[in-house]
Amino acid sequence: MAEKYGRTKQYHADIDQVLGKPAATGLTSQSNGPAKPRINEDTTKHAKEINKISDEIDDRLDDLRNRIQAAIDGNQTDFFEAFKLKMGDIMKDMSDLRDKADAENLKLKQDKKMISLEQERDWFRSESMRLSKLYKEQKVILERVKVKMENAQEDRDYYQSALYEEKVHSKELYLSNIRYK
Repeated sequence: MAEKYGRTKQYHADIDQVLGKPAATGLTSQSNGPAKPRINEDTTKHAKEINKISDEIDDRLDDLRNRIQAAIDGNQTDFFEAFKLKMGDIMKDMSDLRDKADAENLKLKQDKKMISLEQERDWFRSESMRLSKLYKEQKVILERVKVKMENAQEDRDYYQSALYEEKVHSKELYLSNIRYK
């Protein structure tokens, strides 16, 4: 775990060298390599303290990282919960607004249809009034024509009866004239 957070094998090898321990390479101090520097007892004591403090710091850092990660995980879960709730509210609001817009569009269509029907009704009303006026005018004209026809019929009947009477009178005169001759 220490290597994960920046402590490397080289770091440990350097500390081990200061403490006088053999390196992790598997070589012993009796190898043919360069001679070790002499380390006094104070240096070893301080190096052990440094390692101890370093290990404590690493442990505390690991603990702090774990706490931060737990807080982040907890906050992330809370964030996603809050996000889902907020998105649910937003979706509900959008659905409500969509329903309201649909209702408004339906009302607008109904209003347009109503206006169209009212215009049609007004046209039919005016057309009815015009035809009614025309009917009354035609009725007056028809009454005049009926009166004229009745007068003409009476005149015809009169002239026909007068003609008949004249024919009869003419025939009588003709017959009487023949008798005198």
